[in-house]
Amino acid sequence: MISPISFAALLLVTTWSAPSPNPVELEVETKQAKDFRDHAKLVRDNVEFRAKEKLGDASTQRPARVRVVVTVTTVGRYQLEVTTELDGKPLSDAVVTDACEQCLMDDLLARVDPAIERQMEALRAAEQEATPADDTPVPPATDGGPAPHDDPGPAPPVDEPRRVPLLGLGKAGIGLLATGAVGLGVGIGLAVAGRRLDRDDERGGTDFRPAGYATLGVSAALLVTGAVLLGVDRGRARRLRNAAAPLFGPRFAGIVVVGRF
Repeated sequence: MISPISFAALLLVTTWSAPSPNPVELEVETKQAKDFRDHAKLVRDNVEFRAKEKLGDASTQRPARVRVVVTVTTVGRYQLEVTTELDGKPLSDAVVTDACEQCLMDDLLARVDPAIERQMEALRAAEQEATPADDTPVPPATDGGPAPHDDPGPAPPVDEPRRVPLLGLGKAGIGLLATGAVGLGVGIGLAVAGRRLDRDDERGGTDFRPAGYATLGVSAALLVTGAVLLGVDRGRARRLRNAAAPLFGPRFAGIVVVGRF
């Protein structure tokens, strides 16, 4: 029979020995003239949000980073360049450059989707090439038996449903919610414990109820604050999809309104 300590050590060694996937890193940069800094910031926020949403929870066995550079020549005129590095080495098959002339913001964001898909295809191909092939020989066909057939190999990965990534306030809200939930359990335990009598104590024992009630109050405040921060974070995430910016061209002028409904 395995002791609890031996089982815990075995579980810890197994966990450490298993290779963990690396989330694909994302870097977004904008280059612009001095007069277009505000608009470039709007472009960067929208492109970063769209690229994160497209990447979702993508991960690789080796460290990978996707870099998106948007050059803002003027409002409505952009140059998009997307590259990828795997293990610090650039993937030449993943380079995407695209010029967008007289584009609305939505047109620019629509060009981000296929560019990110191209990066993921190149990453999958590079990792498959690095995986050693199976050299197991196929047995020859026997009389009356089925003919040997080639192993079709692993099925291509299926893209999982993508979730909108949490921003800074959302992560803080999740932390407060978790802390508040733990504190809630501790407070209930103290409140239920009530008064413990002790013959050696002249005051008649220890009363855990005041500490339990105080813990419950603090935990409830943490839960409410965490929920509020999470709600504000989701609201900001939605506002990144809705933006307005002036648009000028050789023969027109107007306002660009970007939104999803």
